Amino acid sequence: MPVRLTKSRARSGWTEDHRDAMGQAHDYFCAFGPRGSAEALELARACWFDLRDEFFPPFVEANPFQRPRWWWDFEAPERRQCVNGPHPFDNPERQIYVNRWKLEYPHGGGDDAYRLYMGKPGCICGPDFTQKPYPKYETEKAYLIRLDLLVGLERELLAKGEPCQA
Repeated sequence: MPVRLTKSRARSGWTEDHRDAMGQAHDYFCAFGPRGSAEALELARACWFDLRDEFFPPFVEANPFQRPRWWWDFEAPERRQCVNGPHPFDNPERQIYVNRWKLEYPHGGGDDAYRLYMGKPGCICGPDFTQKPYPKYETEKAYLIRLDLLVGLERELLAKGEPCQA
């Protein structure tokens, strides 16, 4: 069930704890609620979209061709591609493993098996450990170029051929 935001919390009502969580890319102190809960995720989503214009431009200016964690959680259109073989999420052995895991642990087993973190698998399980070659993923820069998600500064840097961190 989505969290209803009161007018006091929406827009200008976000606390310093909420802002810190946005700036750090992790909610270390559970400013949004119990870690992993649907309520916390909805509150973090609302905070990101309310504060996005405050955090996104300075982040991209300081880190061209990269995106903050919250962007990956709430705006990324798809997962990053595996560049040296099949994506672990597409492995049928993994699905069998996860289904077995869910049967053994019906109260949460396997719930995170297909969670993404920064566009890559956030959970490595079972057959992932033996997959050969071990998965490598496209860089953030390659992802942003492939999906045409670059912003002005990044387009300028790319046109000039200037090196970047990514």
